[in-house]
Amino acid sequence: MLGKKTTELRSSEKSRFSQLLMASFLVLLLSACHLLSEPEPMHLLSLHRIADQSLASSRFLRSIQDATQEKQVQIVSQPFLDSRFFYKAETVRADNAALAGLRLYIDRAGKNLLLQTMGTEQGGQFAVIVDGFFIGMSRLPTLADSLEYIELAPLWGATEAENIAQAVSVNYEKVNKF
Repeated sequence: MLGKKTTELRSSEKSRFSQLLMASFLVLLLSACHLLSEPEPMHLLSLHRIADQSLASSRFLRSIQDATQEKQVQIVSQPFLDSRFFYKAETVRADNAALAGLRLYIDRAGKNLLLQTMGTEQGGQFAVIVDGFFIGMSRLPTLADSLEYIELAPLWGATEAENIAQAVSVNYEKVNKF
């Protein structure tokens, strides 16, 4: 009789141990799935038209400042082009080798949006925003320029511009996945 109770206790201990082991395995599996998931896009670019400074801020317009808080600009909240339309990028060195700009190649849908924007604001300035932060200003191309790409002014150091250029094609695939 004593042997039977001991056997029952051991089997219940084994059952609890297997339950604990299974729970630990599930926790480990769930944490591993989180670590192996696809990372969020980095260096997301958006280009915004400059709004009239006399207009009041609204959900269509917003004021932004650069990182040093020296320059404040009011922009149209919705970008006229963003990372959904840039399929490739190259760095463009400025005259002084310390700074670099970007040449962003635009897909067909983006070309139509750029053409519409150029029709109303040809040669005008626009705000460049990366990951939600205002970086600086650049100029719209004129109609004589190529519509295959848009060049951004030299706003970055060479290494940072190269990192952003490398992320452009990856971001294009990620944001256009569906």
